[in-house]
Amino acid sequence: MLLIDEWDMLAEKDRQRVEESYEERDGEWFCKKCGAMVLCVTEFHPIWEGPFYQKGGFGRVHKHQRAYCPKCEERPLPSGEIIQIPPPGARPSFPLCRGSAAVFGVVTAVIGLALAVVLYIILTGLTGGIP
Repeated sequence: MLLIDEWDMLAEKDRQRVEESYEERDGEWFCKKCGAMVLCVTEFHPIWEGPFYQKGGFGRVHKHQRAYCPKCEERPLPSGEIIQIPPPGARPSFPLCRGSAAVFGVVTAVIGLALAVVLYIILTGLTGGIP
């Protein structure tokens, strides 16, 4: 899954890849490595937006033309990554595959341990010790 800001960076990297790998001759694009004519695949990126942007969208899809050399590269799949657009003022969503679940688990454990220590100090300070 991509946040909309990440999509912009990915699109810019793809433009740079096209400029580095292919060249235009007489209105057609050719691979700089092998000279083969470049082909395109339409990738479909579902757009998840609105109040439920972490779970799904309203059926909108972004279509993106992805260039590739049929001799040097594998044909890209038409199913592209999900693009998430949070509503204004919402906390950005961080996909679980990037480790946010692990970070959340560690933070929760540290907070729980700190609360347990504070509770122990309060109880032992008030009662003179726990039997």
